[in-house]
Amino acid sequence: MIKLTREAREYIVSKNIKEIYIDLRYTKGPCNDNLCKMIPHLEVTLVKPRNSTTIIFEEPELKIFASIPIANSILKHRDNITVSKSKIGRSFRITGITYSY
Repeated sequence: MIKLTREAREYIVSKNIKEIYIDLRYTKGPCNDNLCKMIPHLEVTLVKPRNSTTIIFEEPELKIFASIPIANSILKHRDNITVSKSKIGRSFRITGITYSY
């Protein structure tokens, strides 16, 4: 189940946003010798990623897409996901997702 906070919904309506994409990105670990594991984090964007996506939430005014591994994880764990607007900037924040990597 996916919920949008009031602030996120107001921002989406005011900016006329039609699609949001959720993808898993990896960043370099803290080590300098390249032996650290990559650190995964979720990225919420308005730009369609290069990899394939599937729709996980649909309303007349908004569609939320996720990469296939993220969508499968959401379905498998039956996560209650909340999409909120971050307090700083114009980005979104997603909470409540369980993903394995």
